[in-house]
Amino acid sequence: PYDPEEVWNYEMGFKMDGWEHKLRLNTAVFYTDYSERQLTTVRLNPETQRPQGSLINAESSYISGIEFEATVLPVENLQITANVTFNESDIEEYEDERITAASPGPEPEGCTRLEVPGTGQSLDSCPIDRSDEGLPRLPDSVYFLAVQYTFETEMGTVVPMLSWSYRSNLDNCFDSSSCISGLYKVDQENITARLTWNSPDMNWRVSAFGNNITDERYVEGGTPLVDVTETAGTIYNQPRTYGLEAAYTW
Repeated sequence: PYDPEEVWNYEMGFKMDGWEHKLRLNTAVFYTDYSERQLTTVRLNPETQRPQGSLINAESSYISGIEFEATVLPVENLQITANVTFNESDIEEYEDERITAASPGPEPEGCTRLEVPGTGQSLDSCPIDRSDEGLPRLPDSVYFLAVQYTFETEMGTVVPMLSWSYRSNLDNCFDSSSCISGLYKVDQENITARLTWNSPDMNWRVSAFGNNITDERYVEGGTPLVDVTETAGTIYNQPRTYGLEAAYTW
């Protein structure tokens, strides 16, 4: 069982249009205060006594940061969009259990030793304070830049678009050792290109696209059961991909 999250969010910012409505700038400073933040950890299934991923509440945590968003139209039909976000976070109270393979000898003080049925193996479940860790799946910073141009023709509009995104120090860990080790903390970069044709009546849309065109590879998830198995299963992002989309609206 786990409790619902309770969140207070405070935000202050401003929105500005200028340069004859060719420039839009939005800025916000925010502070998000969590009670019972839901995080992923490892628990023993009460029926099988086997470890599995589970939700748990971190009693107190927060996220603060600042975000900038800008859209500019320097010349007719050309649009440039840029976003920048900086995050800071802290877990102030987070009590968990660390589940490890039992070592020879008596169980550690304050821990509970359990037998895994049908395996002949034992596990130690020990209380642990994880309040010194950062919040997983929250990047320290996010950058985004996109440029697109609209060509207007008798056969419809053609819109080429190029975008770049970058997220720093994004951690996809969830048990204690995987979070401390940094095995799942990565920087993620992606460059995407898209060419879209819209019919004159806007009913048809055909797009050719390429994702991750620089073929960057990084860990984006996996099975971070480092405490229990002393191994780290990893899943990587998709490599360079291409595709074609067609849509009709009526």
